[in-house]
Amino acid sequence: MFASPKGGVGKTTSCLLLAQMLARTGAKVAIIDADGRHRCSRWIKDESGARHAGIPENIQVEDAGSEDIQDKIEAAAATADYVLVDLQGAADLTMYEAIQLSDFVVIPTKPSDMDVEEATATIRLIYKHQKTIQKAGNPDYRLPFGVLFTMTNAALRSRTMKHIEANLIAARIPIFETEINERDAYRAFYSFRTTLDQLTEKEAPNVSKAIENADRFAREVLDAAAGKKDLTPPAAANTGAQA
Repeated sequence: MFASPKGGVGKTTSCLLLAQMLARTGAKVAIIDADGRHRCSRWIKDESGARHAGIPENIQVEDAGSEDIQDKIEAAAATADYVLVDLQGAADLTMYEAIQLSDFVVIPTKPSDMDVEEATATIRLIYKHQKTIQKAGNPDYRLPFGVLFTMTNAALRSRTMKHIEANLIAARIPIFETEINERDAYRAFYSFRTTLDQLTEKEAPNVSKAIENADRFAREVLDAAAGKKDLTPPAAANTGAQA
């Protein structure tokens, strides 16, 4: 699940990048588009419902709302290898219902304090869900999640970015090592209704770098979701940062 109550932080882009990387392996990927703007749906199909030629057949999308998101997730899970849920920017009942059916939650955020503060609303819902399951008789239950920095500069880490990261580390909030960098290719694949693999250098520069970035992210998601990698930073000495 891709969730954050803040809009414009890269939930849909990150979701579509993961879908593409999974589809490259031959896996069947289902996207549940629960964002009211339905950008995942528009990436795959035009207004008449015809599929864009550049989208692999093993990526499917279903629109969902608060009234049917649970049914859509369960139906997709019965036939797909992977189910990705793209939620709208709101910490609402729909997000909480999706959390209850999730195996892993990705929380995208831009590297700004305001965006990270909004992202903590998702973390609170995850902890609420965990406590409910623990009180119901499963005290060891944990729902794995990770904060994903998006729209970052691949060549430069600002002081603000380092400060925000230090705060999250001090609070022992799980963080992806991989960041989704700011790249023209990530805008271009949506604009041209195609995949990164099919973009040309005329349509976007450094496509290969974008693919490498997306692939690292996908591998880290799979490892974290499978329990092969713990995204939680180790306890650190006092850095003076405030969580």
